[in-house]
Amino acid sequence: MAENRTLELAIAEAAEFEPGRYPGGLAVAFFRLMDVPQDKTPDRWAELRRALRNNPHLEDPDVQAFLSRPDLAARGYWWFDPERW
Repeated sequence: MAENRTLELAIAEAAEFEPGRYPGGLAVAFFRLMDVPQDKTPDRWAELRRALRNNPHLEDPDVQAFLSRPDLAARGYWWFDPERW
C-alpha cells in the first residue's frame, strides 16, 4: 500500500537525518504524509514520532525552524510542530 510506503520513508528520513544534511528530504516526506490517514497503522505513526523525538540532530533550532509550519500543525498535521514530536 502506498500509504505505508510513504510512512516508512518518513520514518527513515527522520531516523537517518544527520548534521550537514539539507532537511528538504524530510520536509518533502512531511508534505507527503498529509495524504496518509492518521487513524490507520497507529503503531507506524508512533514509530514516526519516536524517530523524530529520538534523533538528536533534529533538535537543531535551524532544522526545527525549517520544518515548522504552525498553520499546518494547527490543522492536525502534528509533525509540522517540533514541540509535539
